[in-house]
Formats: sequence, structure tokens, C-alpha cells
Amino acid sequence: MPVWIPGSYLVREFEKYVIGVKAFNGSGEMLPVRKVRKNIWRVRADKAKTIQFKYSVYAFTISIRNSFLDRSHAFINPSSIFMFIKELKEKPVRVKITPYPSWKTISTGLTASRKDPFTLTAKNYDQLVDSPIEIGSQKVLTFSVKGVPHEISIYGRGDYNPDSLIQKIQKIVRTEVGIMKDIDYSRYVFLIQFQPRGGGGLEHRNSCVLQMDHQALQSGKRLDRFIGLVAHEYFHNWNVKRLRPKALGPFDYDREDYSWLLWVAEGFTTYYEGRALLQAGFRTPKSAMNSIAGNARYLVSTPGNRVEPVDEASFDAWIKYYRPNENSINTTISYYSKGAVIATLLDLTIRHETQNRKSLDDLMRSLYQTYYKRLNRWYTEKEFEAACEKMAGISLKPFFRRYVSGTDSIDANHYLNYAGIELYKKDFTHEDSLKGYTGLRIVSKNGNAVVKTVLFGSPAFRAGIYTADEILAADDFRISAGDIAGRLQEKQPGKTVRLLISRRGIIQEIPLTLGLMPNTKFAVRRIKKPTALQKKIFESYFHTKWEEKVNPGADEKKCL
Repeated sequence: MPVWIPGSYLVREFEKYVIGVKAFNGSGEMLPVRKVRKNIWRVRADKAKTIQFKYSVYAFTISIRNSFLDRSHAFINPSSIFMFIKELKEKPVRVKITPYPSWKTISTGLTASRKDPFTLTAKNYDQLVDSPIEIGSQKVLTFSVKGVPHEISIYGRGDYNPDSLIQKIQKIVRTEVGIMKDIDYSRYVFLIQFQPRGGGGLEHRNSCVLQMDHQALQSGKRLDRFIGLVAHEYFHNWNVKRLRPKALGPFDYDREDYSWLLWVAEGFTTYYEGRALLQAGFRTPKSAMNSIAGNARYLVSTPGNRVEPVDEASFDAWIKYYRPNENSINTTISYYSKGAVIATLLDLTIRHETQNRKSLDDLMRSLYQTYYKRLNRWYTEKEFEAACEKMAGISLKPFFRRYVSGTDSIDANHYLNYAGIELYKKDFTHEDSLKGYTGLRIVSKNGNAVVKTVLFGSPAFRAGIYTADEILAADDFRISAGDIAGRLQEKQPGKTVRLLISRRGIIQEIPLTLGLMPNTKFAVRRIKKPTALQKKIFESYFHTKWEEKVNPGADEKKCL
């Protein structure tokens, strides 16, 4: 039984849900079965020519990574349900499903029998694992792009307009197909699930699972997040499912498959999520600039960005990204976010060095055609770096050394200037300058203020405040989780506050000298005097015409 599901880099121990393992020969006689590892069973076949292997699986986890079954529907993630024989992994697989009488619909990327839609086939075990199955009475919508059928399967009750939903998803598909210039499947299925606490998505070879709450498709930010999720998971159709780093297929389902390139697999996909939203009209050029500023804010505000390189964060995904703790912000960085930043820098570099004749789109198409279409294999770190250098026409070794395998601060404006834009900080208002800063992240436990995280190097860190400390009072006045931020910010930088805390049941007082609130109010603007090339890059990058506008006031300082 697999212990993890591709696309989600955490050992989930699916074997723990297996119940009642038995084996029989062709005559129905029971054969001895012994568990030899946590996820491996051995059958003593004796002289049996055929073996029937039976077991049950407890399936009641609402998740994009697990399986769930009740009277309303079944969602099958094959990696959490179907075992395999290692020597037969490449053999064709047939799955026969017996549905509840009221279940009439099945949605999956697998091929169904012409005579029975509940009989499915896969060319091998890998294809089976990569094809989740929804069974029940789900609503099914359809559309086509370039003559290829696409299906939207919707389980659960949600507030949405079917025609509008089709239009939005179809627009994303058309946009991303336009970027990559190829469709390599005969049918694609979007498996949408409305759940009360749902959230997230998971890519598969010719399908994806998208889980959200019941109101997620209403207008506003939640709808924007859903469209972004569609754009992200669908772009994995190329980046990861076909164009892939070495560790991402074929898979070892018994243990972790480590990769130094998740910053490309996930970070570049995050980048193209944003690019697709912009090109499809779901994001404005201004919001695209705001996204660049937001990424800068994240990197500056995360101490772990100065500790762990993004390639190492990729390798450590199994033990860090999917298992965060109270100190994670101080020790690691998201390969999604920083990978997207690196994609931005590489895209602008390629455009600049080629006089805007090439872009990251050309790099992705070239990698796809070379490693997936022609060589039919994965790529290595060195091959990826070499492809970037070939596309840009310059050496990028210092770039990869500093920003991928190193933790140097990124000179953002060196790259943003290629497109005639610059990152800057807005000056603090007088009110901001009077707010004290602690570096504490507080959570509420029964209304009490409990320290979740202490940022490295912050005033709270220097004062010796620890995670799990309960803050009882400040300067002799009782304090709660709801008012601690406001109460401490009322004190000016440089002032010392006496905090009464409870640490493992012992009451003590700690003096905390407040610092100045860090200025992370980043924004992006056009430069004043762009060159013809900068204008050209700006227009092709943001899909809008250059407009001469007065830059903001003198209180805004360039951030270099």
C-alpha cells in the first residue's frame, strides 16, 4: 500500500486504514498472509495459480489527499485504497465498482468500459494512482477547447451559476493552452467538491481535485481564490505531470521521493497561476504589480528566508513545509512563494537579454518539448540551469548560487527595472512611527493571550519570551488575546513594558523594550524615464499599454 500521494509531500501512512487482510487460492481456500513491513503483506501462495487478495479500507477523511465514503457519495483517491504488486506495476489494471443503487454518475480521468461506466481501466498502476474517482449523483458540466472535451464534476451544494463557472474555467484552460501550445490528453476532468471546511487542490495527469466551502463561488475575493486554484492545478498538467524533475516520476510509493526542484515544480506553477489570471482578464496590471509587492513583503518579513535556501526548502518539504511548527517562520521559506519570485526574475532577465524576443514562456515550452516530448524523461538541476542560460544567452551561475542555493537578499529593482518598474517603500505615517513592535505572534486559547511564535531577532526574542508563554498582564493591567496587540502598540518604540507571564505554570515578570515597527509597506510603480526596451517589456509583460503617469510623492523611497 502506498504511504503517500504524489503531489503532496508527506508520508500519510495510508496502510493504517487497512482492515481484515485475507488471501484465497482459486478454489476458495484461505492462504497464509503475514505483514512484513508497515505497508507490505506477503502471501504464501504454495502451488496456487491464482490468488484473490481481500481487504477493507476505512474511508472517512474529507480531504483532497484521502478517500471518503458515505451514503451521499464516494471519493476515491486510489493511492489510499488500492494496493499493488511491485512486479506487476506496469501491467494493465481493471477496476470494477459496485455503486449504491441511487448512484448513477461516475467522474474520473480513467477510461470507462463502453458497456459499463463503472468498469474502469488503466494502462498501469501509476495511471490508476493518478486518477481520483468521484461516484454518486454529482452535477456534470462540459465544455471543449480545441476540440478536446473537458468535464466539470461538482459534488455538494454550492452557490454558483453553471454557465458562469464554465466560462471562467474554459477561459483559464484556453489561456494556459495558449501559453504552452499543446494539449496532451484526450479528456480532462475538474473534480469540484463543496465541503463545509474544504480548501485546496491537487493535480493529477488528466484531472484535478478542487475542494472549497459552499460559498466559494460567490463574487469577491473567495471567487478570485477559486479561479487562482483552477489556474494553479491546471497548469500542473504541464509543469509536474509531464515536464518534471527527476524525483517526480516514476514514484517510489514506499518512501519519500526527494527533490531539490520543488521551487520550479510548485513555485513556477504559482507564477503561471498569476500570469494566466492576468492574461485571461481575471487580474489587472495593477493587481499584478501588487502581487510583486506582496511577494517582496513576504520575503522581507520571513526570517527563514535568510536561513534556508529555496532548493533546500524543496528537499525538506517532507519534514518542514508539510510539518510546520512554531519556529518554522524563523528557519525555512515557502518554495511556492520564493519559487514564484525567482520565476519573475528569470522571466524579466530573459526578456531583457533577448530584447524582448523571448520570455519564460519560451523556456517552459522548450523544456516541455525537449524532456517530455522528445526524450520522454525527467530533467536534473544542472539541465534546468543550462536551459535557463541558453534561453537568456548569458551565464546565470551567480544568480542560481545567490538566490537558489544561497540566501542572499534579492536586488529586486535590478530585475524589475528591465520592465520599467521599481519596488519602493511608502514612508511611515506619524501614527505608524508611534506604534511599538514586539515580534510576537499571539493566538487565543480560551480568550487568553498565548505566544504562538517569536520572530528571530525581534524585541520579544531579545527579551527572552518563548513560544507557549501565556501573557497575563502588561504594566499591572490584565490583558486578553483580543486586546494585546492594540495595548502594546499604544506604547511608543523604546518604551519598556512589564509583562506578567505564565510559563509552564510558573508566574514571572519579563521586561520587554519595544522596537520600531518594521516598514514592509512595499508597492510597485513605473519609473519616470523608461527606455524604448523597458516600455516594450512592460507592455508585453503586463499586457497593457504604457501610460505616462505622475509618480507618487517624495515621501516614497526606492527600496534597493
